[in-house]
Amino acid sequence: DACGLPAEPRRIHVTGHVEQRYTSVEALEWRVVPAEGITGDLAAVQVEDSRPGPTQQLTLDRGMPCEYARLSGWSDFFIPEHAKSPFPLQKGQELWALVTVPPTGPVRPVKLAVSDATGFHVLALD
Repeated sequence: DACGLPAEPRRIHVTGHVEQRYTSVEALEWRVVPAEGITGDLAAVQVEDSRPGPTQQLTLDRGMPCEYARLSGWSDFFIPEHAKSPFPLQKGQELWALVTVPPTGPVRPVKLAVSDATGFHVLALD
């Protein structure tokens, strides 16, 4: 979520290959630390590039709602061998993770869900 961040982020220019065409998209980028928001949701706190310690990049593609910002980095999530794997995802599906936000360090995934046109489907990992 980039909604509460200052309106003067660093602008970046991304070039990529989308649907058999080359495209160029302007995006907004902030250097952030993930934190727990006032309502308990995941929030991003902007920091200076020179700040010591772990930070992540938050990117918002031009024209996207501020709630659709992407947080760089990754978190490992192990799926037990007896659980049904969500991969490969089908067209129109997205993988989502419920995470905890520790005072320091990266976010930690707790649950996984797949979203599609019918809603969110939490994966049974037991």
